[in-house]
Amino acid sequence: MDIKVTSTGKTFYRIDPALGAILLEALPSVFERVEPAPKPVHVANAASAAIRNVATPEWNVGKSPSGMPVITLRSGRAEFSYPGSVQGATAHFKLAGFELPKDVLERYQRLVESQKNPEWLAEQARNRRDDLELAQRRANGE
Repeated sequence: MDIKVTSTGKTFYRIDPALGAILLEALPSVFERVEPAPKPVHVANAASAAIRNVATPEWNVGKSPSGMPVITLRSGRAEFSYPGSVQGATAHFKLAGFELPKDVLERYQRLVESQKNPEWLAEQARNRRDDLELAQRRANGE
């Protein structure tokens, strides 16, 4: 229960209900009950929310804002994204209860492969080699 001192306007929050009732009854000119403010409606629960309700699953292959290849699925009021490996895409969506269409997987694979140009692959190989050498040096106590 919340009560307010009428002379100062100061509000006391979470007063024990029994104590608050006694104060309001004994000193009605000094204290008044404060009704809690209504909780704001979260946008997702609002009747006028602009969240689309997609009846049939909508699949899309594209790039995320960071430039990574991604598969997105919109179904109902949910949206799922997958930015991982091509091999894990089918299992990822199966966990959510959806069967990944073959054409979507093929488009995703082409997009992922187009990202891996020869310079990038060479850099990744150098990085792996450097990481292995560093790990071996640390294991040998160097």
